[in-house]
This record gives sequence, C-alpha cells and structure tokens, in this order.
Amino acid sequence: MNLFAIAGLSCGISCAVLAFVALLFGKLKVQRLLAYFNIAVAVWGFGCFFVGIANNEAAAIFGWKFAHIGGAFVAVFFFHMICEFCGVRHKALLIFGYVQAIIFNLISWGLDIAVTKTRYVYGLYYNVANFYVIFIIVVYVLLVSLSFFEVVKFFKKSKGVARVQSLYVMIGFAVGFIGGTSTFSPEFKIDLLYPLGNFGIVIYCLIVTYAILKHHVLDINVAVTRAGIFLVVNSLVLGIPFWIGYTTKSWFFATSLAAVLATFGPFIYSYLRRHAEQIILKEQHAYQRALRELSETMTHIRDLDKLIKTIVLEVVDLVKVNFSAIYIRDDVHKAYRLRQCYPQDKQGLFPKSISLDSSLAKRLNLNKRPIFGEEATKLENIGTDIGMAIPLFTDQELLGFMFLGPKQGNRIYTSDDVLVFETLSYSTSLAMENCRFWKEIEERQRFARVQEMNTFSYSLAHEIDNPMTIIIGQANLLKKFFLKEVVMPAEKQKEAEEELGYILEAAWRVSGMVDAIQDLGQRSSGEFSLLKVSDVVDSFCKLYQPIFRSSSVYFTKEVPEDLPYVRGVKAELMQILVIFSNNAIHAMLARRDKEKKINLKVELRDPEWIRVSVSDNGYGIPAEKLEIIFAPFVTSKASTEGTGMGLYNAKKIIERHKGSIWAESDGENKGASFIVEIPVAKDVTAEELKGKEFRGRILFGFEEGGKNGK
Repeated sequence: MNLFAIAGLSCGISCAVLAFVALLFGKLKVQRLLAYFNIAVAVWGFGCFFVGIANNEAAAIFGWKFAHIGGAFVAVFFFHMICEFCGVRHKALLIFGYVQAIIFNLISWGLDIAVTKTRYVYGLYYNVANFYVIFIIVVYVLLVSLSFFEVVKFFKKSKGVARVQSLYVMIGFAVGFIGGTSTFSPEFKIDLLYPLGNFGIVIYCLIVTYAILKHHVLDINVAVTRAGIFLVVNSLVLGIPFWIGYTTKSWFFATSLAAVLATFGPFIYSYLRRHAEQIILKEQHAYQRALRELSETMTHIRDLDKLIKTIVLEVVDLVKVNFSAIYIRDDVHKAYRLRQCYPQDKQGLFPKSISLDSSLAKRLNLNKRPIFGEEATKLENIGTDIGMAIPLFTDQELLGFMFLGPKQGNRIYTSDDVLVFETLSYSTSLAMENCRFWKEIEERQRFARVQEMNTFSYSLAHEIDNPMTIIIGQANLLKKFFLKEVVMPAEKQKEAEEELGYILEAAWRVSGMVDAIQDLGQRSSGEFSLLKVSDVVDSFCKLYQPIFRSSSVYFTKEVPEDLPYVRGVKAELMQILVIFSNNAIHAMLARRDKEKKINLKVELRDPEWIRVSVSDNGYGIPAEKLEIIFAPFVTSKASTEGTGMGLYNAKKIIERHKGSIWAESDGENKGASFIVEIPVAKDVTAEELKGKEFRGRILFGFEEGGKNGK
C-alpha cells in the first residue's frame, strides 16, 4: 500500500465519520448539506484508495470512476452549503451544478467515455483528463471560487460566532484548495509534487464541519492542531495494518493489528492533543485557574455591591475582555437592573433595566446555558457586540446575568471557557445568596438595636418626665405665691417673673420633647387607632425642632385646622416624618450658597385623602432615580452614612396604612419633595369619638394646669 492509498483511505473514513456526526447532531438545513458534502468527499477518498491499491489499469479506471462520483458533487454540495450559511440565493447556478454532476456520472458509467485512459506515474495508474473531466473541473473551480467570494463578503459584515465560523471556512478553503490542486494536477500531466492532497482535504473537512456544527468554536490554532493530530493518528491506526496486509497478504494479522491500534488510538490522540493544547493555550489556562480560585474565595464577601464589583473587575483584568456588566433581579420593579459595568465608559451602551419577561430572560431560563455573540446582542438589542451572556441561577430562579465583551483580538470563547464561566456563574449565585443572607441578619440585628434604643429612650424619657413635672409645679408655685409674698422693687419683681417664665418655657419644651420621645419609642401593638395628623406633626416638631436648629435649617409647617381623622399607628407615622427629614437634612449638607429650607405641608386633597409632603431645597433627585429610591438598599449616601433601607421602610409603613408614597424633583440641585397620602377614616363610631374627646380634655387640663401656671 502506497501513501496515495493511505491518504485516500484516511479521507474516506474520516469524512464518512464526519458525515455521520453531521446527520446525527445537525438539525439545520446547512448542517444536512454539510453531511452530504462530507459523503461526496468520502466517496472521492475511497475511490482514490482503490486507485492506490490497483495493480492494473482496469482496476485503476474503476477506482477513478468511483472517485469521480463524489468528485462531481463535491463542489455543488459545498456551494449549496455556503449559500445557505451566508443567506444568499443562486438558484439557477445550483440547478446547473446538480444537473452537470448527474450527466457526468451517466456519461462516465453509462457511456463509459468520461474516464477511459491512464498513465503510470508515482507508481500509480493516474487518470488522464479528457474533455468531460476538464468540464467538471472548470465547474468545480467556478463554484469553489464563487463560494469563497460569498464567504469573504459574509465575513466582512458578520460579527461574533458567525464571523469566527466564516474565518474557519476560509482557512479550510486554503488548505482544501492546495490539497485539491495537488491531487488534480497529475491528471493534466503536471508532476510537481506527490499527490498527497487528500490529507489536506481531510483537515479541510474537519475544520468546516466543526465550524458549522458548533455554536461556540475553538481557537483556530486549537482546531487545526486537533484536526492534524486526528488525521495523523487515524492514518497510522488504519494505514499501517492495511500496508502490512497488502504487502504480506496476511489479512488476519493486519486485522488483528488494526484492532489493537484502534484500541490505543483514542488514548494516543488524547495524550498528544492535551500536551499540544497545554502549549498553545498556556495563557488561557492561566486565567481559567485564576477564575476558579475567584469562584472559591468570593463566598467570603458579604457585601453584594462589593461582590459584583469584584467579579466584573477581575473578569475584565484576567480574561482581557472589552467589558463586563452584571444585571440583578429586582422584584420591586419587575426587571433585571444594571448593577455594575466596567469600564465605566461602556455603561451608556446598556439599558438600565431589562424586563423579567424579555426574550433574553426567556432564552436563558429555557436553556440554562450561556448564549454567545450575535444571538445575545439580537435578543436584547444591546448597543455593542456581546461575547457571551452568562445566566446566574439558584434553585431554578434566574437571579441575573452577566454580559462579557469580546476578547482582545476578537479571540473566541472556547468550550473550556464555557465550563469555567459556568462554574463562576454557580459560585456567583451562591455568593449573592450569601450576601443577601448576611444582609438580612444585619437588618434584623439593626432592627433589634433600634427596638432596644426605643425601649431605652422611652424609659429614659419617663425618668426625665418625673423631675420635670416637679420643676414645672414648683416654678409655678414660686411664680404665683412666693413672688407675691416677697417684697422687692417693681423692677426686680418684673425681672424675677421673667426669669421664672424662662425656666417654665424651657421646662415645657423639655417636657414636650419627652412626650414626643415616648410617642416614638413606646412599643406599639400594631393596632390602628383614630389619629389626628396634626397631633402626629406636633409630636414630631417637638422632637425635631432642636435638630433643625442645630443643622441651621429654616423649618416651616402648614397644617390646617379641623382635619378629619385617620386610622393608624402614631409612632409609625412619626417615623415616616423622621425618615423624610433625615433625608432632607442630608440633601442640604453641602448647600452653602443659600439658606437651607424644609417645609412640612398637610392638606386635605379631597374628602377621602390627606396628603403630607416634606420639601427641601437640597441637591435634588435625577429623573432616572425617582423610580428606584424606595427599593431596598438604594441610597445616595456614602456606605457609612446609610443602609438604603429608610425610604423602603417608609414605603412598607404607608402600604400597611393603605396609602401611597412617592417623590418629586425637578432634577439635580433643584430640591425634592417626599409625599404620602393616607386615607381618611371611615365609619367612625360615636364611642370612638367620645373616647378621643375625653382623652383630649384630660391632656388639655393637665397641660393647662400643670404646665401653664394654673
């Protein structure tokens, strides 16, 4: 057996296997055409094998006829496949190609005039081209050249995986064209090189098959290396036994040797492939190890924002991608919101939110696997090329997803990359859940501390109120009785009365603050009772007037008389005013160019709703943030100044009171207003009103008698 026969046999067996794989796994029309193309090449290869082992001209002519069955259809199937791959139509040319291939084979086998003559060269009976062979070769060159032209055009306009696939096809073209030329040239009596082109044709078919079958493809160096190793091992495993059998005529020994070599062939291929790829993919393996280490350590991060920032920065730095962005599920706004993007200048290319029922989310939920390149870009109409979209799952729920840009130099993501990023995705999902778990623990601890402080403040206020009652009572006695009994000049009498008045005023102010602290700090049963919004405002003002003064804030209030009752919890409604005021004070800290102002306004919007608004002239709120500021953990303050839970808690309180809450702002540096609306109490009973009036008379009498100098 000579090298020509071994090359033909390798070509036949390899392409037959590739055709079987394409038929088994290919579901698209282009993949079925790929299978037919490989079958045609396999027929050509087996025909060349028959020529290589022929020991007379008649046997060689049979081999050449057999080879040209496939040879006549190779270019046609390939051209048809390229048209489908590139999305172009050449219907008339395709019909011509199929018709000429059928006619040639009818002439070759029926009339026996296409392949009739050989010449002995290279130790082979090589076919001599006549008019019919020249005609199909001309058609071959025409169809292959047009195919190459269409692929080049497609390569220039395509992106992502499609662009890489077309690059593979073009490289395969070059290898296959060189191989085909060396095989055809002796038919025209051009004996420059030994006709080993079938080895190149095998590599050509391997590259094209891999590119079209795979949705994500290997680095071209890896693909060519694997194809070359596969070809060499396959040729040795099959070629050596056939050569021994042909020369020794001992086919039993040759078959036994083939079985042994076939057993060890996959191990040899795996060993050679692994060591070759370690050299080629050294840099890639380095960042994959780093990503695996990141997956192991990220669970130690307890802050969600820090976790997300770490991931996007590390991925960009290690993998050398153009960008990285992460979207996280936000159930409040029923969307996936952009939480982090690096570099920052790429942020404008991404939408701020993506709907939970978007086509991208549906595809990720369905496949639960990464989506590559142009497919991801088209699904969500992103303003830049996406290299890969990676889902973040936990308990079958899509927590979010990460976008990765193309690698530097437009290198593609390999199957090993996919495995590493799937591991990173799983670890990221666990780490996110871990962050949320720790956040809940911290919030519970914070809430417990607040409850403890409320209880402490209530107890402290009670202890302060007892001596303050004594101070007020004794000061009243001094003012009403002692000063009248003491004889002193009128001027001194007036001065003493004024000083006692200052003492009483300060004592009443402290006592009012104590009442407000008791209202805010006392443990509530959570049951609603009839309330006057004006009472809530008065208690709040007693508590916060000193804070406004210390912050140099000019505070005004507008509260009409005779407002109807509402049903609620006084301490909770006071808490809303505290949250609004804290935010307003913080918003005005940097204001040095004008007076800091806060206005609290209460109004009866209509017979069924009471509106309360707190307005400031601080730094304002951008329009895009008005929708999200009531979401949990959203804050404009530094991480050490707030948790982002204040407005969220206010929203929960108002929802419990069956009201509504929102914010308004004309933009940055134009101030803001936080507004709540509470429903007016309905079906108020006479008994409830009597109880409120009786309690009011007691409080009024105490206030007048105990604090106003009865």
